[in-house]
Amino acid sequence: MSNPPTTGLRHLNLYGMAPTTRAQAIRRLAEAGALAGEYSDTSDSDSDFEGEDPDQIVRSPFTGLLYDISRLPTQDSSQGASHSFAVDDQLGQDRDAQGHIRELFSELRWHETPPVSLHFTGVDGGHQFYAFQLREFTPLSIRIGTPDSKWPGPQCICKNRKPCQHLLWLYDAIAKLTLYGHDQAEPLKVEADGSIPALGDLFQRIADYRLNLLTDGLHSAVGSSEAYRAPPWVRVDEVNQILLAFDETDDEEQSNSSKNNRRQQKFGTSHTAGEKRNLRETVRALLERNNEVFSIFLNLLSPRERARNPYARLQARVDRILHELDRYSESLSDRDAARQRVAMGADLEGTCDVAWAARHVLGAVGQVKSELLRGEGAQEWERGDAARALVYILRKVVFEQDEDKHGGAAAEDRNLYARLVGGRATSGFVVEVLELIPDQTQYIDELEDVKREIRAKRRVNKTWFGKLEQVIRLMRESVVREDDKEKGRAVGGGSYHPLSRSGAGVGSSARSSLSAGSKRRWEDD
Repeated sequence: MSNPPTTGLRHLNLYGMAPTTRAQAIRRLAEAGALAGEYSDTSDSDSDFEGEDPDQIVRSPFTGLLYDISRLPTQDSSQGASHSFAVDDQLGQDRDAQGHIRELFSELRWHETPPVSLHFTGVDGGHQFYAFQLREFTPLSIRIGTPDSKWPGPQCICKNRKPCQHLLWLYDAIAKLTLYGHDQAEPLKVEADGSIPALGDLFQRIADYRLNLLTDGLHSAVGSSEAYRAPPWVRVDEVNQILLAFDETDDEEQSNSSKNNRRQQKFGTSHTAGEKRNLRETVRALLERNNEVFSIFLNLLSPRERARNPYARLQARVDRILHELDRYSESLSDRDAARQRVAMGADLEGTCDVAWAARHVLGAVGQVKSELLRGEGAQEWERGDAARALVYILRKVVFEQDEDKHGGAAAEDRNLYARLVGGRATSGFVVEVLELIPDQTQYIDELEDVKREIRAKRRVNKTWFGKLEQVIRLMRESVVREDDKEKGRAVGGGSYHPLSRSGAGVGSSARSSLSAGSKRRWEDD
């Protein structure tokens, strides 16, 4: 039997952990393989980057995004004139920026500390710039401002020559969350000054996304370090998810232990249980208040665990977007809520109206599709988790968002359901992605519920509704095909063809997909 995704956690103890140095944290994973590398696939071949030097393409181990760093300065003059920069020292630029970026993007061993962590975020200067407090050995601050502010371009306070690795670390994290419609097989261009053109105006990108949502996605908190006297609820929830991974590992160990071992353990049960509770609370406190410890534990988890599961996190992001829409709507009719939003500066970045919510819900659904098509194709568990997230998001919009949130000339301006599903929607919201995974037949009944609900509404987009019916039809055909195969073969004789980047070759293993889409333990939360 294969090891559970949290096998490495059981080897941790407070006495056996050697001090982790900066040098250790940036060594290449090739020295000693990863425990559970989310983005460790090496499927990209030279042919994937036509017209580009594959040696100049690096993959971020934190987000899986690809970067073309050929424009950055390098000390290796053997690469040719196009990659050798005569950089004036007075410009304060890094003569070997390529080397430092490669070092930053080296894979970590399972026990090593991530090279950079985000401690908190904030907005200052009359809402003229965002601040990101990073930590290496000492705190590092990054400012991203408007063109008219004190920081018209992104600035890091480190004394390294520019572009520094701290800026690129933050760019990488922001790109993963906010770049909608980006093909993850295509490398992002990095300019000689370290900027990434695809991100555009960084200040405006953050403002449009909203700092609090960005901060949640980066596992941090808005405010100063004082905020950690009372950990934010998002951090508390993530800590619970990490501790749940411990519980699942313990359960598997106990189920595999022999009856004799269990009898021997009974003599020390009460003492051991008390020690375990104390250790658990100590670990909880460390995870809630120490970002370095939190980053280490998060890095240990498999992508299948809720805290790192990309589909579960996209589902949670949509929940947060809908929450912000509801809060904005309530503030329009509640004077106290409106005053509170003004005092908090909640609308300085822009209103969280229907147009804003629709843009980011569509973006999240698009990122589900990107995750499915990443690399060689989605594994069985990924297809199940993607379908779960998509159906959840669809039900949320159809059953809970068919009401006017605020004023507007057209229904699509006031009503999120009308904008995404029931009005003149042309996006193929959710259903176009579900068409890629028709083997997820465990969701037929839920999609039938959605169909009945939409039929009862006054707004029905016939084109979108036809696509929903097509998805249900494909799923039912998948069940029939699987039943026919089982009648004509011995049990276990089937094979699965993974989802390709084109969406072709979708597996039809309807029976096996039931386990992939069944409830995980953390879904009961």
